[in-house]
Amino acid sequence: MGFPLQRHLIDLPEDIRNKVIEEIGQVKNTTHKIKSFKDWLIGGFGEYFCKLVMFPYEEKKWLTSLDQMDYKWTVNRPIKVNYDEIIKGAKTNLPPNKYYYYPKVGNISTLTQAMGKSVDSVLLNTEVTGINLKNKYVRTTNGDFHYRYLISSLPLDYITSITDDLPKDLQSQSCKNLKRLGILVFNLVFKKDKELKGTAIYFPEKKFIFRRVSILENLCPALARKGLMPISVEISVQDISRIKPKDVLKDILLNFKEIDGLRDLKEPLEWEMLKVDFAYPIQLNGLSETVREIHGYYEKFGIYHCGRGGNFDYCNSDQAYKQGKETVSKILEKQEGIY
Repeated sequence: MGFPLQRHLIDLPEDIRNKVIEEIGQVKNTTHKIKSFKDWLIGGFGEYFCKLVMFPYEEKKWLTSLDQMDYKWTVNRPIKVNYDEIIKGAKTNLPPNKYYYYPKVGNISTLTQAMGKSVDSVLLNTEVTGINLKNKYVRTTNGDFHYRYLISSLPLDYITSITDDLPKDLQSQSCKNLKRLGILVFNLVFKKDKELKGTAIYFPEKKFIFRRVSILENLCPALARKGLMPISVEISVQDISRIKPKDVLKDILLNFKEIDGLRDLKEPLEWEMLKVDFAYPIQLNGLSETVREIHGYYEKFGIYHCGRGGNFDYCNSDQAYKQGKETVSKILEKQEGIY
């Protein structure tokens, strides 16, 4: 099916498609009490479609019971589908409703590197190991740094764990409500024997170890390599430290044998595995209240948070950049008030 799924119901068999549309129409005209992400999904797409696709994929992605997750984060997601689109997408193939821009040369890090050129000095490979609120300084593996105002994009659960004398109630809330997932990203390079269709392909089925496979030259033409087929595979994991890369690679390649197109790929010519320890802040019920209280406490000491880590929010990179700009503007307004 095309993505997002609910815009491409035409790809489903007619009997299944009709049942999905019927249920979506029923829930559209019914009032639902929504207390969790699971409730929100059912209230928007009906129980049949959710059990068919939504539940298995989201559970595979979040590795968390959906009835323990909040739903408010979905409001700010970039892809939204209204009822009219769902109906149209059940009758005909709709054009894309979102476009994403990638650099013509290099990869997405080109954007960050370009921004970094305008900064006087950036310390790389420097770990933040502690924060002293009372005396307003940061401990790092490259020395201590005093601050007047501090903007942090570090994961909020980490920053609370390294802050001196953080109140016990905030420590307790952080441990209880700030939960995260990591992902494994396998970058595989195969000999290119034929063209492959698709860009980012999603797999809700439990039998597949991965949840997304990206055909990189289709996703971003700048990543095309003559005679080669670069493919990226993503897997959600809870305990990233116990992963054995070669065992996971073996499972990936076995799964490929069950998928049209991918089954024709031979052994990879090269591969690497990237561990992303902080990938998804799990949007648990009670999370927003905890984040608000922690932010309020740190702000008393001139510390502000932004980005996916700092806000513990499931936001995209463009939203993270916007949050950074808004945070700087907020601090500048405070400084004008002082003078």
